[in-house]
Amino acid sequence: MNEKSELKRVWKGGKKNLPFYIISTIVLFIFGIVFVCGYTDLWYVKDNVDFKHPVEATITDLRAHSSGTDGLYWYSLFYEYTSFDGTYYCGDIGYYNSREAATAELNIGDKVQIYIDGHGKSVPSDAYRNTPNLWVLIVGVVCLIASLAVFIILVIPHKWQYK
Repeated sequence: MNEKSELKRVWKGGKKNLPFYIISTIVLFIFGIVFVCGYTDLWYVKDNVDFKHPVEATITDLRAHSSGTDGLYWYSLFYEYTSFDGTYYCGDIGYYNSREAATAELNIGDKVQIYIDGHGKSVPSDAYRNTPNLWVLIVGVVCLIASLAVFIILVIPHKWQYK
């Protein structure tokens, strides 16, 4: 047998670490994008929603949300509002562990105050009135930097050894 045909190029870090680096890069990048997009959404709400003039929306539904295969549910109240110019607004109010807890405060047909932007975006609370949460941006940037670092570790020329 030829001696060269038996030589294999093996990354010094080992073959088992390579999938870990690839998956870590993808997961961290996705988390970073989600948090940065969430921050921009918070910023949009702060700058574009009219918090001076709330409108009354109607609770129209109680919705159950499943967390997957474990059979657990949480509930939210769904509101709808159509402005005088025909713009439709909808959204969820609160998240509750049980149907009873969701209907303890509000029932279908009750009115709630929401804040609108005039273009179809609404929020049920004035909690967005203040500057968006900086921690959302910080987590997003940290995840993006971590994914970039793991990606750089992947692409930097490593020492190769022959076996």
